[in-house]
Amino acid sequence: ALALLRDLHLGARAHDVVSVLRGDAVWLAGREAEARVEYEAVLPRVTRAAERRLLLAKLHLLARPAAAELLRDYLLQFSRPGRSPETFERDWIAQLEEAARRMPEDAVVTYLLGRARYNALEHGPAEEHLRASLALGLAPDELRLEALALLVNLQYRRGAWDGAAREARTLAGSGNDEYRAQGEDWLERIAWRRAR
Repeated sequence: ALALLRDLHLGARAHDVVSVLRGDAVWLAGREAEARVEYEAVLPRVTRAAERRLLLAKLHLLARPAAAELLRDYLLQFSRPGRSPETFERDWIAQLEEAARRMPEDAVVTYLLGRARYNALEHGPAEEHLRASLALGLAPDELRLEALALLVNLQYRRGAWDGAAREARTLAGSGNDEYRAQGEDWLERIAWRRAR
């Protein structure tokens, strides 16, 4: 990673990817401070929402050794080789459940559990955990807005138009262009469904 980072021909995006990978590697080696430096240096340049959320989750866990002990390898996906995606998903949810049990006031861990349940198509538990993360004061804003966006989707799927519209209006009123556009799109979809 260090040799690649010294390569003057490496583009900015590739440089940032290598920096994140280096951060992951030094975190696995037990050098948390170096990992934090790598992630914090890259974060201001990351424009992709999913990548920003992942970096924010990593930074959150770095500040919480008890959570990091349970979740680091799964978050970095180094425990994945040789496992089926279903087994990895089940084990990731089990680790998140244990972390949430040990740290019930950790909004980010609760959000990650809700997100994992959403990805596993476990909509009821996903909604429960996402709501709980918001009630715990989920921050930073990117994670809070993503939790709201997932809740809009879940409520829309089950026909809870009022709840979906309420969350969509919150998204539409946010200062984040991506989530504002999502909120506006959801409001149009909800209005169309109600008119049918």
